[in-house]
Amino acid sequence: MHNGKFKILHLGDIHLGREFSLEGVVGSAFSLRREEIWKTFEMALEFAKNSDVKIVLIPGDLYENDSMSLSNLDRLNYLFEKYGDINFVISLGNHDHISVKSEYLASNSPKNVYIFSESLEYVEIEQKVRIYGFSWSKVEYEYFEIPEVSLDDNYINILSIHGTNSPANNYLPLDIPKLESWGFDYIALGHIHKPGRIGEKTYYSGSIEPLSFSDIGERGGFLIDFTNGNHMVNFVNFASRQYRILEVDVTGIVNNIELYACVEELIKNIDEKDFLKINFFGKHNNLELEQLNNIFGQRFFYFELVDLTTSLIDVDVLLYENKNNLLGKYLTHVLENYSGKEQEKLINIGIEVFPWREEFEA
Repeated sequence: MHNGKFKILHLGDIHLGREFSLEGVVGSAFSLRREEIWKTFEMALEFAKNSDVKIVLIPGDLYENDSMSLSNLDRLNYLFEKYGDINFVISLGNHDHISVKSEYLASNSPKNVYIFSESLEYVEIEQKVRIYGFSWSKVEYEYFEIPEVSLDDNYINILSIHGTNSPANNYLPLDIPKLESWGFDYIALGHIHKPGRIGEKTYYSGSIEPLSFSDIGERGGFLIDFTNGNHMVNFVNFASRQYRILEVDVTGIVNNIELYACVEELIKNIDEKDFLKINFFGKHNNLELEQLNNIFGQRFFYFELVDLTTSLIDVDVLLYENKNNLLGKYLTHVLENYSGKEQEKLINIGIEVFPWREEFEA
């Protein structure tokens, strides 16, 4: 192991140029979110510069092949050039696999950028670090035989690769214990958006920004500080927003005022810039959940309520008790012609409008 100090920043799954498709987030909000990923990426590079980071590892999905324009690739190379004191080592993944766009990026990149080929190889940085990796040449890999390498202990040896730690999938299943047994000092992985340690020296950086409601929690990267044969790994949060999901059981809530107060209390500490989804479940009698969109919908960058509740009303009993009046005839019509939440809403309207248990006279 090489003595001295050396800092590396492990970023991944940045997804520059990503198209967003959340219901309720349209137009300028889409453009804003795409631009925020660029800003967060640049903020991470500024952090690297100020922290004396020598290498930024990007193990895949730096950008989206389908939606990344050539001008945006130029913008990316501009950032690489702007932070010219940092070495960028890139292993392309399934979203940014080898293509005419990666060739364009590589042909115009400054000297501080290294993009791996489709074969396992290494790049040597400042005669201190050897980084091994390869780039995807297609969208899926059910299997890829990674040849064992003989490591030189005079260097910090790192493996940077895009893949999964699941045994059976189409996104390069990896045998983590086997890779660690070869003696790498750090294994930087991409593809999984949740940051975390999955082996003795193996880490997923996660995505730099959360990209959907599947990405709950902080997002950023790992700062690795090598000092005299040892290293420390610390997570750094870079994300500008978070996705949050709350659960509300409406059982026992007796009226709308109580419901609105309950939600107000629940969300009081949530940042208004975040994406918020609230799942409602349980049983209730005619609560107006949709009114929550009017009360709280404009408060957050994105607000969504999911109604999983059911009615306290026993419709069969109600229909039997009112079979000879207007309510009974109304209920029969609703049950025969509507379903789901629309049916439930119309039943509640009927209960409010029509008198109960009054004999219907033709």
